[in-house]
Amino acid sequence: MATEELIALMTKQLQLQQQQMEQQQSDNMKLMELLLEREEMAGGTTPSFTEFDRNIQLWADYLARFQIFLRANSIKPHKEAQAF
Repeated sequence: MATEELIALMTKQLQLQQQQMEQQQSDNMKLMELLLEREEMAGGTTPSFTEFDRNIQLWADYLARFQIFLRANSIKPHKEAQAF
């Protein structure tokens, strides 16, 4: 096979790979947008935390558990009241 033919084949292969990479990037962007939309839609569903019962636990322990709950569930500060 001549050198020119090899170069032509390699050039074609590179072009195909570039097209595939661009398509994959486009698909990934669409998927990320869809996931972000779903996350925004689910934004109203903040998990709730059990209410304080002074017969069972101390306030300091309850507060510590609540703060861990907020971090573990990635609850933003403006949504903390809804979780409480």
